[in-house]
Amino acid sequence: MEKKRFDSLESWSMILDSENIETWETSKDDQEEYMADLSQLFIGNKFASGAHSRIYRGIYKQRAVAVKMVRIPTHKEETRALLEQQFKSEVALLSRLYHPNIVQRSFEA
Repeated sequence: MEKKRFDSLESWSMILDSENIETWETSKDDQEEYMADLSQLFIGNKFASGAHSRIYRGIYKQRAVAVKMVRIPTHKEETRALLEQQFKSEVALLSRLYHPNIVQRSFEA
């Protein structure tokens, strides 16, 4: 089986694009389960960035986490909708992955 590498944001966007994959939706119960108590969140240094997002090291309830912040443009409806859908797909996908090198999803806010 051939392994593929995805080095760029464009490659990952292709994978997460709802036209290219079946969209994974989270249930209302899952959404409530992963709501954050932001008073328990410490956001540290930025360690990665893209065109519309930044990823920071963080601590949530005394546990190391990665915090992704997506800047969603309000004046471009098509871009806003695409970014929201990609983010939801990414959250749903990551919630199903288990690997020592992948931070487990703790919440989304």
